[in-house]
Amino acid sequence: MKIVLTLAASSLLIAGTFHPVAAGEVIDWRILPMGEENASSELDLAIRKISSDGGTSSTTRSWPLAALEGLSQQQLMAESATDTAFVIRREPGALECEGRVQNGRGGGECIFEPDFGFTDRLEQLGLERPDANEQYHLMLAGADTRMIEELEALGFGRPDLDQLMAVAIHGADAAYAGELAATGYELDDLDDLVAFRIHGVTASYVEKMAQIGPRFRALPADEILALSIHGVTPDYVAALAGMGPGFAELSAEEVVTMRIHGVTPEFAAAMAALGYDDLSPDELVRLRIHDVNPDYVQAFEEAGLRRPDADELVRMRIAGFDPGRMKKRD
Repeated sequence: MKIVLTLAASSLLIAGTFHPVAAGEVIDWRILPMGEENASSELDLAIRKISSDGGTSSTTRSWPLAALEGLSQQQLMAESATDTAFVIRREPGALECEGRVQNGRGGGECIFEPDFGFTDRLEQLGLERPDANEQYHLMLAGADTRMIEELEALGFGRPDLDQLMAVAIHGADAAYAGELAATGYELDDLDDLVAFRIHGVTASYVEKMAQIGPRFRALPADEILALSIHGVTPDYVAALAGMGPGFAELSAEEVVTMRIHGVTPEFAAAMAALGYDDLSPDELVRLRIHDVNPDYVQAFEEAGLRRPDADELVRMRIAGFDPGRMKKRD
């Protein structure tokens, strides 16, 4: 079975060569301009697939020039438009492309040739056989049966097709899983592994968090994800811990809450300089939630009013009280 792909590439390069396919699906390829320093070794290739119902899927990524079998550096950088043909081969199949290139750019059309040996191997491993569309996307993602075997050997179980696709797309492979395992962190859920990779949880991040103290060692996956998603760094946790005894034993959840609402050591120090030097983590969070800041507090002094306590500040802010409207009495 063939999937026919066509691309509306640069009119300069392939004017008159684009033609719609009457039935089935359409894909186009396009080489995007790159800097001269990369032109000899890699290129940016955009591939777009147009389904028969009008839906589209596209991917753009950097490829080594060597992965496009048949496309030479000389052809790619030719000053005049040059016909070309190249093949991208991966275990799920091959993308066979034709078109024209010039000055590091190009475009044309392709057909996808599925490798049915790949689907046989998936079936032997207990996975469903992908349809042609799924196999095409598995090929683009760089999925292969080696990923399945390596992840299973690391204790992640056998992925289904969707999980295999996610692993390949996001690079949540055995090498990444091994880096996490080397820190001593135990992770055996493949969906969590993919989520870690998507949200930038690195082995170094896990290791540095564990060094903070017992409460940040062996955290559940969802708590590590929450820390990373909200930009909680080891330095931020250490800075909070240095704010006093009430901050040294904060849980991961409490740290995330403080980060979400913008409680920083700088904010706490500014409030302390105004006399609020014994605020708890919860009080600091409440102040930030209701936009009670040092400027608001200073406005009370400038108006000649007594300084409210933290609870009063929150209640007055909620009520819309503006001390700046009060004239200072002589």
